[in-house]
Amino acid sequence: MSDLHRRSLLLALLLAPALRAQQLEIIELKHRTADDVLPNLRAFLEPGGALTGQGYQLFVRASAANARQLKQLLATLDRAQLSTTVRGRLGEWIPVGGADVREQTGSASHSTQRGVWLKVDAVDSPR
Repeated sequence: MSDLHRRSLLLALLLAPALRAQQLEIIELKHRTADDVLPNLRAFLEPGGALTGQGYQLFVRASAANARQLKQLLATLDRAQLSTTVRGRLGEWIPVGGADVREQTGSASHSTQRGVWLKVDAVDSPR
């Protein structure tokens, strides 16, 4: 057996446990694309791990513990975006919500309406 062959065999034996510890997993995304979540996930990838994706799929090669950690992080990242459309004239203040606030001072209580207002300062073209 040649010296190169022995070294290759020894290297393969040394790396085998590390390679077996990492498994390839495909994770389906529900609300975000791979491009949206990859930058946030890469910071949590263990050394020697691999993370890539396309469309609504992520491809993870990492230890079981690191894959679990990435999935926990994904649970907070892969959520539906909320979208609200508000219509109004430029410069107009529009009420967008509010609450009936009850305040009690001693034996007296009173209720006030506190609102949330939005000023229209830009106009988007219709889609």
